[in-house]
Amino acid sequence: MWKTWKEKTQSEKFVWFAALLLLLTVPENIFTVRQLNIESSSAINNNPDTVADRPHYTGSLEEAHAGYCRPDPNQPLAKLSHNRKKKDQPRTDPKADRHVRHVVCDFYGRNDAHFLHAMQQLYRCFSFWRDYPTKQAILLLPHKKVETKLMTHSFTEGIMQIFGSQLRLEILIKSWFEEAELSDASRLSEIKMESFHQIGGCSIRHTEYLNSITNLELRLEDQSSKTCAHSRPRIAILNRASNYSRTILNSQLLSDKMKALSRDDIVPVKYFEGLSFFEQVSFFRSVDILISPHGAQLTGLPFMNAPCAHVVELFPKGYAIPEMFGTLAIESGKDYSYLYMSSNSSDMEQAKHRRERKRARSRNLCPSPNVMFETMRKRADEWRLCCGRRI
Repeated sequence: MWKTWKEKTQSEKFVWFAALLLLLTVPENIFTVRQLNIESSSAINNNPDTVADRPHYTGSLEEAHAGYCRPDPNQPLAKLSHNRKKKDQPRTDPKADRHVRHVVCDFYGRNDAHFLHAMQQLYRCFSFWRDYPTKQAILLLPHKKVETKLMTHSFTEGIMQIFGSQLRLEILIKSWFEEAELSDASRLSEIKMESFHQIGGCSIRHTEYLNSITNLELRLEDQSSKTCAHSRPRIAILNRASNYSRTILNSQLLSDKMKALSRDDIVPVKYFEGLSFFEQVSFFRSVDILISPHGAQLTGLPFMNAPCAHVVELFPKGYAIPEMFGTLAIESGKDYSYLYMSSNSSDMEQAKHRRERKRARSRNLCPSPNVMFETMRKRADEWRLCCGRRI
């Protein structure tokens, strides 16, 4: 039976006030629910899921019918750098460091850290250790849980196994020691200690050596030198699964559009979810020109060791940080460019507010097939010119 306001109890009045406050403070679009009941087509994407299964899809019904998305036809291509880094040399003075026996990398991180941020440090640690190739490499971890975390992700587990076997890496846990002991040890002339925090972009040196010890550990045959004997490059798309953000919605359409530019008329669309370290490295070894959205799947770029290799990274509107993986690509000897999903260059900077930034980085991607074809045509021409200079 309906009660008047005077008949309601204090607790009932409180519930009414709380509900009214919620309606006034929560944005109205949070209550907007859009249902899309459209069957998927394998000709559009090589994933068997439907548009309704894509939690980050924000397009209209008409856009979904048109192929999951409607690209901006004016998407521009911007080049970050076209200069390949020369072969690295150890950054050490044999005379000044003749007393050094141990090279210690002080790892900064938590046990719940994302594997990408762990790899930022491990790449820098590797570069530091190789600056002293005849010294004992030591990884100093904050506590045992961090070591356990490193061994739970397939990529970091593979890297740690290579370092342990090929570099004879020794792992020490900081909690085993007193703070005074560590402070005293860092001042000893026989110990060289550096800390690398997970700040800034990814960087690496001595990529050729990393690939050589990876070949030994995984028993891979290096075929990279033979790729320039062909007339067309191997183009591939490395996509993100549909349950993640920044998925290329029209990846299969792009693949079909660009296959005439690629060797054997094939542009494979690959997903790393569930793949082992060996499978990820093998994929990078099989590509000359890589197209991929911004994301942690690009962490393995140093293993893309073909000469004249090129990386094209895709960013959603409102979120562009090319210095992250662009630095990793360039420092590991590749050319790099990026495609921004908007014709408005003024909004290329990152969203300033946290909520806007989260929304921008969660957007899926819809590259223009025509823009991508023209982009890949230019990249393929550059690849042939580069290979011609090597022959």
